[in-house]
Amino acid sequence: MWSVTGNIAHNEDKIVKLSEAMKAANEKLALQYDYTSNTPNKIIRVGASQNTIYAVPSLGIDPSTGREVYLNRNGEVTYTWNAADRVNVGVSQPKYRGNFSTLFRYVGFTLNASFGYRFGGQIYNQTLIDKIENADRWLNVDERVFKDRWQKPGDHSAFRGLNETLPVNPSSRFVQNESTLTCQNVNLSYDLTDRNLLQYMSMKSMTITVNTGELFYFSTVRQERGLDFPFTRQVSFTLFATF
Repeated sequence: MWSVTGNIAHNEDKIVKLSEAMKAANEKLALQYDYTSNTPNKIIRVGASQNTIYAVPSLGIDPSTGREVYLNRNGEVTYTWNAADRVNVGVSQPKYRGNFSTLFRYVGFTLNASFGYRFGGQIYNQTLIDKIENADRWLNVDERVFKDRWQKPGDHSAFRGLNETLPVNPSSRFVQNESTLTCQNVNLSYDLTDRNLLQYMSMKSMTITVNTGELFYFSTVRQERGLDFPFTRQVSFTLFATF
Protein backbone atom coordinates (compact mmCIF):
# COMPACT_ATOMS: atom_id res chain seq x y z
CA MET A 1 0.00 0.00 0.00
CA TRP A 2 1.25 3.48 -0.88
CA SER A 3 -0.48 6.74 -0.05
CA VAL A 4 0.50 10.40 -0.49
CA THR A 5 -1.18 13.39 1.15
CA GLY A 6 -0.43 17.08 1.06
CA ASN A 7 -1.64 20.61 1.55
CA ILE A 8 -0.73 24.12 0.48
CA ALA A 9 -1.63 27.44 2.06
CA HIS A 10 -1.45 31.01 0.79
CA ASN A 11 -1.71 34.00 3.07
CA GLU A 12 -1.56 37.73 2.49
CA ASP A 13 -1.81 40.54 4.98
CA LYS A 14 -2.15 44.28 4.51
CA ILE A 15 -2.43 47.15 6.95
CA VAL A 16 -5.68 48.93 6.03
CA LYS A 17 -5.89 51.57 8.74
CA LEU A 18 -3.73 53.22 11.39
CA SER A 19 -4.38 55.97 13.89
CA GLU A 20 -2.69 59.31 13.26
CA ALA A 21 -0.52 58.75 16.33
CA MET A 22 0.59 55.36 15.01
CA LYS A 23 1.35 56.84 11.59
CA ALA A 24 3.47 59.57 13.14
CA ALA A 25 5.34 57.09 15.36
CA ASN A 26 6.17 54.82 12.42
CA GLU A 27 7.29 57.64 10.14
CA LYS A 28 9.58 58.73 12.97
CA LEU A 29 11.01 55.20 13.01
CA ALA A 30 11.55 55.45 9.25
CA LEU A 31 13.75 58.52 9.71
CA GLN A 32 15.65 57.33 12.75
CA TYR A 33 17.77 54.27 13.35
CA ASP A 34 19.59 52.63 16.23
CA TYR A 35 23.13 52.48 14.86
CA THR A 36 24.14 49.93 17.50
CA SER A 37 21.99 47.38 15.62
CA ASN A 38 22.44 45.93 12.15
CA THR A 39 18.98 44.40 11.70
CA PRO A 40 16.01 46.17 10.11
CA ASN A 41 13.54 47.66 12.57
CA LYS A 42 9.85 47.03 11.87
CA ILE A 43 7.93 49.88 10.26
CA ILE A 44 4.14 49.68 9.90
CA ARG A 45 2.55 51.51 6.98
CA VAL A 46 -0.92 51.54 5.49
CA GLY A 47 -1.15 49.43 2.34
CA ALA A 48 1.89 47.30 3.18
CA SER A 49 2.31 44.00 4.95
CA GLN A 50 3.25 43.99 8.62
CA ASN A 51 6.10 41.65 7.58
CA THR A 52 7.64 44.12 5.13
CA ILE A 53 11.43 44.43 5.24
CA TYR A 54 12.63 48.03 4.99
CA ALA A 55 16.25 48.60 4.01
CA VAL A 56 18.34 50.92 1.86
CA PRO A 57 18.67 49.74 -1.78
CA SER A 58 22.18 48.47 -2.38
CA LEU A 59 24.01 48.54 -5.71
CA GLY A 60 26.62 46.10 -4.44
CA ILE A 61 30.32 46.50 -3.71
CA ASP A 62 32.32 49.06 -5.67
CA PRO A 63 35.12 47.08 -7.42
CA SER A 64 37.49 50.05 -7.15
CA THR A 65 37.18 50.70 -3.41
CA GLY A 66 35.57 47.68 -1.74
CA ARG A 67 32.89 49.90 -0.22
CA GLU A 68 29.16 49.36 -0.49
CA VAL A 69 27.26 51.62 -2.88
CA TYR A 70 23.70 52.72 -2.10
CA LEU A 71 20.83 54.33 -3.99
CA ASN A 72 19.24 57.18 -2.08
CA ARG A 73 15.62 58.35 -2.23
CA ASN A 74 16.48 60.87 -4.96
CA GLY A 75 17.83 58.12 -7.20
CA GLU A 76 21.44 59.16 -6.65
CA VAL A 77 24.37 56.82 -6.12
CA THR A 78 26.12 57.31 -2.78
CA TYR A 79 28.52 55.70 -0.33
CA THR A 80 26.53 57.09 2.60
CA TRP A 81 23.87 54.98 4.30
CA ASN A 82 20.87 57.05 5.39
CA ALA A 83 17.92 55.68 7.38
CA ALA A 84 15.56 57.96 5.45
CA ASP A 85 16.45 56.11 2.20
CA ARG A 86 14.93 52.81 3.36
CA VAL A 87 12.25 51.31 1.12
CA ASN A 88 10.27 48.09 0.82
CA VAL A 89 12.77 45.42 -0.27
CA GLY A 90 10.76 42.27 0.48
CA VAL A 91 8.29 40.51 2.74
CA SER A 92 9.48 38.05 5.37
CA GLN A 93 6.51 35.75 4.85
CA PRO A 94 6.33 33.02 2.21
CA LYS A 95 3.63 33.36 -0.42
CA TYR A 96 3.03 29.63 -0.20
CA ARG A 97 3.75 27.06 2.47
CA GLY A 98 2.58 23.57 3.20
CA ASN A 99 3.32 19.97 4.05
CA PHE A 100 3.13 16.60 2.35
CA SER A 101 3.66 13.05 3.55
CA THR A 102 3.90 9.56 2.19
CA LEU A 103 3.11 6.18 3.72
CA PHE A 104 4.42 2.95 2.19
CA ARG A 105 3.73 -0.56 3.46
CA TYR A 106 5.12 -3.81 2.12
CA VAL A 107 4.96 -7.15 3.90
CA GLY A 108 6.10 -6.23 7.42
CA PHE A 109 7.79 -2.94 6.54
CA THR A 110 6.18 0.48 7.03
CA LEU A 111 7.80 3.73 5.92
CA ASN A 112 6.23 7.02 6.93
CA ALA A 113 7.86 10.32 5.92
CA SER A 114 6.65 13.91 6.25
CA PHE A 115 8.00 17.04 4.54
CA GLY A 116 7.50 20.77 4.77
CA TYR A 117 8.06 23.50 2.20
CA ARG A 118 7.78 27.25 1.73
CA PHE A 119 8.59 29.61 -1.12
CA GLY A 120 7.84 33.04 -2.56
CA GLY A 121 9.06 35.12 0.38
CA GLN A 122 12.25 36.89 1.39
CA ILE A 123 14.52 36.68 4.40
CA TYR A 124 17.06 39.05 5.91
CA ASN A 125 20.14 36.86 6.18
CA GLN A 126 21.75 37.95 9.44
CA THR A 127 24.42 35.26 9.07
CA LEU A 128 26.04 37.24 6.23
CA ILE A 129 26.60 40.13 8.63
CA ASP A 130 27.51 38.30 11.83
CA LYS A 131 29.70 35.58 10.31
CA ILE A 132 31.22 37.32 7.29
CA GLU A 133 31.16 41.12 7.35
CA ASN A 134 31.50 41.57 11.11
CA ALA A 135 33.58 38.45 11.72
CA ASP A 136 36.89 38.74 13.52
CA ARG A 137 39.22 37.44 10.83
CA TRP A 138 41.82 36.47 13.44
CA LEU A 139 39.47 33.81 14.80
CA ASN A 140 37.85 30.69 13.34
CA VAL A 141 35.56 32.14 10.67
CA ASP A 142 33.36 31.25 7.71
CA GLU A 143 35.53 30.50 4.65
CA ARG A 144 33.66 33.22 2.74
CA VAL A 145 35.47 35.83 4.86
CA PHE A 146 38.62 35.20 2.83
CA LYS A 147 37.20 33.84 -0.41
CA ASP A 148 34.29 36.16 -1.13
CA ARG A 149 35.30 39.52 0.36
CA TRP A 150 36.84 42.33 -1.67
CA GLN A 151 40.65 42.34 -1.49
CA LYS A 152 42.07 44.51 -4.26
CA PRO A 153 40.90 47.03 -6.90
CA GLY A 154 39.06 45.28 -9.69
CA ASP A 155 37.61 42.51 -7.53
CA HIS A 156 33.92 41.80 -8.08
CA SER A 157 32.72 40.52 -4.74
CA ALA A 158 29.55 40.19 -2.69
CA PHE A 159 31.09 41.48 0.54
CA ARG A 160 33.03 44.57 1.60
CA GLY A 161 36.80 44.76 1.86
CA LEU A 162 38.59 43.11 4.75
CA ASN A 163 39.82 46.49 6.03
CA GLU A 164 36.40 48.16 5.84
CA THR A 165 35.50 49.17 9.40
CA LEU A 166 32.39 51.29 8.93
CA PRO A 167 29.23 49.92 10.61
CA VAL A 168 27.15 47.41 8.65
CA ASN A 169 23.65 48.83 8.24
CA PRO A 170 20.51 47.19 6.79
CA SER A 171 20.58 47.15 3.00
CA SER A 172 18.94 45.09 0.28
CA ARG A 173 22.28 43.28 -0.16
CA PHE A 174 21.34 40.99 2.73
CA VAL A 175 17.77 40.30 1.58
CA GLN A 176 17.44 36.98 -0.23
CA ASN A 177 14.61 35.05 -1.85
CA GLU A 178 13.80 31.98 0.20
CA SER A 179 12.63 28.59 -1.06
CA THR A 180 12.99 25.79 1.47
CA LEU A 181 12.23 22.06 1.58
CA THR A 182 12.66 20.09 4.79
CA CYS A 183 12.23 16.46 5.66
CA GLN A 184 10.46 16.83 8.99
CA ASN A 185 10.32 13.20 10.05
CA VAL A 186 11.12 9.72 8.79
CA ASN A 187 9.85 6.61 10.54
CA LEU A 188 10.75 3.11 9.40
CA SER A 189 9.34 0.07 11.22
CA TYR A 190 9.30 -3.67 10.74
CA ASP A 191 6.75 -6.05 12.23
CA LEU A 192 8.08 -9.56 12.56
CA THR A 193 5.42 -11.83 11.05
CA ASP A 194 7.27 -15.13 10.98
CA ARG A 195 5.29 -17.14 13.58
CA ASN A 196 7.85 -19.92 13.73
CA LEU A 197 10.57 -17.44 14.60
CA LEU A 198 8.35 -15.72 17.16
CA GLN A 199 7.58 -19.05 18.82
CA TYR A 200 11.25 -19.93 18.83
CA MET A 201 11.96 -16.67 20.71
CA SER A 202 8.90 -17.20 22.96
CA MET A 203 7.31 -13.99 21.67
CA LYS A 204 3.82 -13.06 20.55
CA SER A 205 4.94 -10.06 18.47
CA MET A 206 7.97 -7.86 17.84
CA THR A 207 8.30 -4.47 16.18
CA ILE A 208 11.57 -2.68 15.37
CA THR A 209 11.38 1.05 14.70
CA VAL A 210 13.92 3.67 13.61
CA ASN A 211 12.91 7.34 13.72
CA THR A 212 14.70 10.56 12.84
CA GLY A 213 13.72 14.21 12.64
CA GLU A 214 14.72 16.62 9.87
CA LEU A 215 16.79 14.19 7.86
CA PHE A 216 17.61 16.93 5.34
CA TYR A 217 17.13 20.67 4.85
CA PHE A 218 17.43 22.29 1.42
CA SER A 219 17.19 26.06 1.08
CA THR A 220 18.21 28.81 -1.34
CA VAL A 221 19.43 30.79 1.69
CA ARG A 222 22.66 29.75 3.40
CA GLN A 223 22.37 30.79 7.01
CA GLU A 224 23.49 29.60 10.39
CA ARG A 225 21.08 27.33 12.21
CA GLY A 226 20.97 26.84 15.96
CA LEU A 227 21.74 30.44 16.91
CA ASP A 228 21.07 29.96 20.63
CA PHE A 229 21.89 26.24 20.87
CA PRO A 230 23.80 24.01 18.41
CA PHE A 231 21.51 22.45 15.82
CA THR A 232 21.23 18.71 16.40
CA ARG A 233 19.76 15.81 14.47
CA GLN A 234 18.46 12.97 16.61
CA VAL A 235 17.94 9.34 15.67
CA SER A 236 16.01 6.93 17.90
CA PHE A 237 15.77 3.16 17.85
CA THR A 238 12.90 1.25 19.46
CA LEU A 239 12.35 -2.43 20.01
CA PHE A 240 8.85 -3.44 21.16
CA ALA A 241 8.10 -7.03 22.05
CA THR A 242 5.27 -8.87 23.75
CA PHE A 243 5.58 -12.27 25.36
